[in-house]
Amino acid sequence: MDKDTEHKVKKMKDKTDYCRKTFNLPETEHLIQDYSCAMWRSPLNVRGRCYITFNYILWDSPLCSSIEKIPFSRVKLIKQGKSWLIASAIIVELTSGEDPIHLSGFSNTEESFSLLCHLHAHPPTFKIIQRDDDDYSSPAPPAVTQSAPNAKITQATPPNNYNQPQPARSNRATGEFGDWDAPDNSFTSSAPTYSSSSSSNSSTSGSYGTHQTYLNDASIVDTKASRLALQKAREARGLGVESLEMLADQAEQIDRIEDKVGNINYNLDKSDRLIRGMEGIGGVIKNQFSSGPVRKTTGKVDHTIVIPEKRIAKITVDILIKHSNDNLTPGKLVFDQETFWTLNNKNQIDKGSKWSYNNVDRIVVRARPLHFDVRFLDKNTPRFRSCSSDIQIIVNEFFLRVRGVKVVFESEFEKFDYGSELEYSSTGAKGYTSGADGFYQNSNKQGQGSMTRLLSDNVSKEVKDAVRQQEKDMDELYDVVGDLGNIAKAMGTELDRQNEQLDRVNGETRRANERIHNNQNRVQLIGR
Repeated sequence: MDKDTEHKVKKMKDKTDYCRKTFNLPETEHLIQDYSCAMWRSPLNVRGRCYITFNYILWDSPLCSSIEKIPFSRVKLIKQGKSWLIASAIIVELTSGEDPIHLSGFSNTEESFSLLCHLHAHPPTFKIIQRDDDDYSSPAPPAVTQSAPNAKITQATPPNNYNQPQPARSNRATGEFGDWDAPDNSFTSSAPTYSSSSSSNSSTSGSYGTHQTYLNDASIVDTKASRLALQKAREARGLGVESLEMLADQAEQIDRIEDKVGNINYNLDKSDRLIRGMEGIGGVIKNQFSSGPVRKTTGKVDHTIVIPEKRIAKITVDILIKHSNDNLTPGKLVFDQETFWTLNNKNQIDKGSKWSYNNVDRIVVRARPLHFDVRFLDKNTPRFRSCSSDIQIIVNEFFLRVRGVKVVFESEFEKFDYGSELEYSSTGAKGYTSGADGFYQNSNKQGQGSMTRLLSDNVSKEVKDAVRQQEKDMDELYDVVGDLGNIAKAMGTELDRQNEQLDRVNGETRRANERIHNNQNRVQLIGR
């Protein structure tokens, strides 16, 4: 890490620590941006500083002892308007019906307004992803938020290779992360906790201990069925590959037949020329002034059967585009098959805002939360800079779509998981369907998030291993079934091509037979 980056990381950490201490925020809350501005809310009208975090709009001032802590969950509407004859004010209306908050005097009102609206509409959401490689150590995500009203928030059990404490899940329905103890301002997570009964015969209705005993005694994971299904699918794929090889051999045989039919027609052309010269002086003169027959050659034909690759769904993610002057404007990032591009707030592609995946060198997750850069192999291509609540989706998509892409985190505090075919979004981007856990999954494939996270710590390691093995088998089964579909498409394409070639060979064969009979009749007439 260079000195400039190290300075930025320290600066962001110091500001974040200040917000956590001043406004009693949990460790999972991260500062995104801060602005100098004035706030008017009766009876307060004074200049200070606005701090914007994942879930809060915060404000304080050295000129007074008052502070404001507004959860985005309490915000009804954010709009621009006039405040004390200032046309560039940002007005925050609250769901409680209280007096709206007027923020004015920003150095860049449009940027501040865009960031506030983006966070209000798209709560930052991070998900822990199960990785198959044993050496991978999952980093702790900055925060996990849920925007659904009255959502039930539960604490997932970290897997064995998760070596960092999992953050408490926030609930935007209440705007709270937990309860603060008045004496020492210590944070206590509000996530549900359970105590396991020491007696396996506990009769407490709904007790965690009774339910856990049921899991241990009655839950049997049948891995034989998934392995048998996978075995049959592999066998079917093997037969499909063999069928493709047979089709390739058959294509070569048809080529040889077509070549022989071509030789027959060439010999008939030569015999037709000879017979014409024997039929009379007119034929001799015609042969004298015409060229002889030419053997038509098709050359070696490549009959390699290409199995089509799996197509990745086209998706659109809401972002804030960061311009060369550091301004942020709302837009969208579109991932397609070979390229990706951005759309401005008019839903148009700006000049120079479309890139090929082949030109992507690395993704840099900046020290400032939710900010990232896309760096390119072509040094003449300017880096693409952006900010988005869905940064984890974006990094994950680049990792899946760009072969060998590097992902660099400037700050260890901002690391999150990536590298799974599980797609998710806090906003419901186009191409996604809502998942049961409040995230979003790509409609082409159910993700690889491990079900072992839903099991309690008291479930035996054998059961967890069996569940994990079953999930792995089902993931491979999905891939094999996809291969079978692609093999079927390749077979259909090749069979259509061979049928067209056979029709052509049959036509040439019929024409050759007709010419042979015709030449025989002509020879008989000459002999008379």
